[in-house]
Amino acid sequence: EDARGSGAMIAHLGPGLSATVQAAIDYVDGHYMKDLSLSEVAEAVCKNYNYLSKLFREETGMTFVDYLLRVRMEHSRHLLLDVSLNVEQVARAVGFSDAGYYTRQFKKVMGVTPNQYRLSQM
Repeated sequence: EDARGSGAMIAHLGPGLSATVQAAIDYVDGHYMKDLSLSEVAEAVCKNYNYLSKLFREETGMTFVDYLLRVRMEHSRHLLLDVSLNVEQVARAVGFSDAGYYTRQFKKVMGVTPNQYRLSQM
């Protein structure tokens, strides 16, 4: 098993990533709950924004924004199982300041709203 954390969620990323893309993934995995941008990640891994954007897409098959959204959705799925947290708290915990936007993104990715997901897991 891959012990990197949420980066392991996307199985096809696996070995073969450049050190730069792996560092970017690790940074996202550790900071997804913040208001995170590709600019911040590029600075953290000491690379140019455009270079990192292109490299990330070439190596992972997805954009940085798509990867960040997937990481946030995966973490929110787990948080939704904790019924003591409301949807707004879950949204904030995974980096969304707007619970309505979070709900729309969750439905786009998961096909159901956060509350529908929560009920289906009970």
